[in-house]
Amino acid sequence: MEKRSGIIGMWVLGKEVGMMNRDGRLLAGLLGLCLILSAGCGDDSTNPEPEPPDVTPPEDILDLGSTQVLSRQLNLNWTAPGDDLDVGQADKYDLRMSQKEITPENWQDARELEISDPVTAGQLERVTVQGLTPLTLYYFVVSARDEVGNWSGISNIHSVRTAEPPDAGPPAAVTDLVQVSVTDNSVVLMWTAVGDDGNEGLAFAYDIRFSVDPITEETFFDIIGDGIPDKSPVPGPPGTTEIWEIPNLTPSTTYNFGMKVLDDEGQYSPLSNVIVVVTDPPPIP
Repeated sequence: MEKRSGIIGMWVLGKEVGMMNRDGRLLAGLLGLCLILSAGCGDDSTNPEPEPPDVTPPEDILDLGSTQVLSRQLNLNWTAPGDDLDVGQADKYDLRMSQKEITPENWQDARELEISDPVTAGQLERVTVQGLTPLTLYYFVVSARDEVGNWSGISNIHSVRTAEPPDAGPPAAVTDLVQVSVTDNSVVLMWTAVGDDGNEGLAFAYDIRFSVDPITEETFFDIIGDGIPDKSPVPGPPGTTEIWEIPNLTPSTTYNFGMKVLDDEGQYSPLSNVIVVVTDPPPIP
């Protein structure tokens, strides 16, 4: 190679670059240069692009409302949003209540209520709010969060007034709950209607619950979510025979069924007799 300034040779060995003069002496090791040069020569295939962050929040809830409004309690209902808008399952709710008017500016000052985790998008959420004051106006609002902390906007702000104070006494307990028929995914129950006050008057609602675990007075209200049918019959006059089908059960499963009766002031009857039902095996294809 051409001689310049006494340098007659240059070589690359591993990650070291050297230059030699005519006497065979190493003039300089340029490891730093090699490192700089090698930085652009690697294979990027072992470092794939990271996935983009999840920035899509749950869909805003627009149908917050109430049912079974009594003097000291009521049910709130809304359609569950998803993890990403209306797809998937959100991670947590922030449900607020206040006797003062709630606005988009002050909603976080309202009292936060503890509720269960969200169900899958599109399903009905139902929350019972107890300990209210009769003849009082309440405001409610709810928002949803996904698993990485993206919050939806706040829902519609729902206001509702509780009913008059309770009456003389609660309904009587149902004592003759029985199974009429059963399939692999449903059961038909039957019982005799009781009254609003003991066995007098017209009761307000039935609260039927089921579980694979035993049901007692102490555990009845711990049963939530899938253990509460989406619908229950409207009570008939005392002495009426009531028949109701519970769908969406699991084949070959042992269930406990119990119920309470509710009057128009939010008073519950004692727990009914509890029955055990075993669903049929799934049909053979």
